[in-house]
Amino acid sequence: MQRRQFLIGAGATVAVSQFAVIGSLAQQASPVPSGAMLFELPGDNVFPEGIVYDAATNVFFTGSTRDGAIFRGDLTTGEVTILSAADPARPSVVGMDLDDAGRLIVAGGMTNQVSVVNSTSGIPVAQFTIPFTEAFLNDVAVGLDGAAYITDSINPVLYRIAPENLEIGGELEQFVDFSGTVFEYVEGFNANGIVITDDGSKAIVVQSPTGKLFTVDLMSGEVAEIMVEGEAPTAGDGLALDGSILYVLRNANAEIARFELDAATTMATQIDAFTDASFQFPTTLALVDSSQALVVNSQFDAGETPVLPFNVSLIQLPPLPAVGGATPEATPDI
Repeated sequence: MQRRQFLIGAGATVAVSQFAVIGSLAQQASPVPSGAMLFELPGDNVFPEGIVYDAATNVFFTGSTRDGAIFRGDLTTGEVTILSAADPARPSVVGMDLDDAGRLIVAGGMTNQVSVVNSTSGIPVAQFTIPFTEAFLNDVAVGLDGAAYITDSINPVLYRIAPENLEIGGELEQFVDFSGTVFEYVEGFNANGIVITDDGSKAIVVQSPTGKLFTVDLMSGEVAEIMVEGEAPTAGDGLALDGSILYVLRNANAEIARFELDAATTMATQIDAFTDASFQFPTTLALVDSSQALVVNSQFDAGETPVLPFNVSLIQLPPLPAVGGATPEATPDI
C-alpha cells in the first residue's frame, strides 16, 4: 500500500492567498504531452489536497479541503464516488493515510482536528484535537507499527496517534518538538509531506519553503537533516517512497523531483524532475506501482475560478535513468 498531504477549509482565505502568490512567482516546469487518465471528482468547490492508494482494492481516497467530503476512486472501473459526505464536524480534509485495519486517518488543516473514518462504510470512527489556537495539520503517514504521524506546518511539532487509540479519540500526542533541533521553522508553512522508510525506523519530512529534508527516528525521536545533492525541492509538498527512490511533489513548480537516498538516509541525490500537462497546482501523489502514480490537482492557485471538474491524474512515470550517483538528466517526456 502506498501512502501518503495543504490547504484549506472555510475561513482559510489568508492561506489560499499565500500559496497563490508562491505559485505565481515560482518557475514552472515545461509541460510535456500528457497521456494521463483523469478521475473527475464530484462537486464544484472541492480543491482537493491529499491522497492515499490501497493496492489491495485498487482504489484511492482523496477529499475536499472546503467541506470535508471524502471520495473513493476505483482504478478498475474509473468510477469516483462519495465515501463520506460533507460533515460540519469535519469541515476540511487535507493529507491522509490508510492503516492495515482499513481506517482512514485524515488531517484537518486549520481545523486543528484529525479524523478517523472507516474506509469501507465512510462512517466516522474517532476525532483528535490539539491544544494550539493556530495550527495547520497537514499530512499523515502510518508506520509499520500502526501508529499515525501527523505534520503541523505552523507549530514545530510532529504528532503521533498510537494504534490502540485510533478508535478512542482525544488529544493528539506531541511526539517530537522540533524546537532546538536542526529542523528550524521559518516564516510561512514548514513541515509538509511525510513518508515512512521501508524498514519502519524513520519518518522523512519535507520543509516547503526551504526544500530541506529531515528524518525523525521513530524510536528515539532524534531529528537529522538529509543532505541534498542537486536542486533543493522548494515548494515540496507530497512525498512518496519506492525503495531508495524518494519522490517529492513540488506544488508551485508543478513538477515531481526524484532523489536516490543512501542506505543511512543521510544523503538524497537528485536523479531527475518531470511534469505533466494535466497538472493544475498539484499537491500530493501516491505511487500505484513503479511505473504509475496518482497526482492530486488542487488548483489552489485558481482562487474562486477553478477549471471544473476537479480531478486526480493517473500518470505514467518516466523510466528511471541510471542511479547511484548519476548526474540528473534533463526533464524527460511522459
